[in-house]
Amino acid sequence: MDVKKLIQQRTSLLKKYGRDQLKQANDPLIFQKLSPEDQQKLVSYCIQSFKHRKTPNNRWSSYGLKHLFEDEEPGGFYVYNGQFKGAMLIAGFIPEAAGELNWIYCISQRSPALVKHNKLIAKRV
Repeated sequence: MDVKKLIQQRTSLLKKYGRDQLKQANDPLIFQKLSPEDQQKLVSYCIQSFKHRKTPNNRWSSYGLKHLFEDEEPGGFYVYNGQFKGAMLIAGFIPEAAGELNWIYCISQRSPALVKHNKLIAKRV
């Protein structure tokens, strides 16, 4: 999959779900402030790390998921909640309640990033 092309095709989603205030750290439009390389890395992570399911997964919000990228992904880097929300939109994950601060998605608990996280937690205990 060509992530660069996917970003170009789905940028309109950022405007649809954003509030057009680039200064707000929780607005998905702030995704555009990332460098093209960081945009591609973050969107690729979302595509590879999360799997769709039919029902919302209330165990995880955009804020918690962004920390998986920052803290557990090799080469991960700090992102604002809004940047992560923008990447998830481009990756094809539409939020359940876009008016909320932290978004909930229909992602499987068996998604690679969540399985990896659970294994790391189990090792710490």
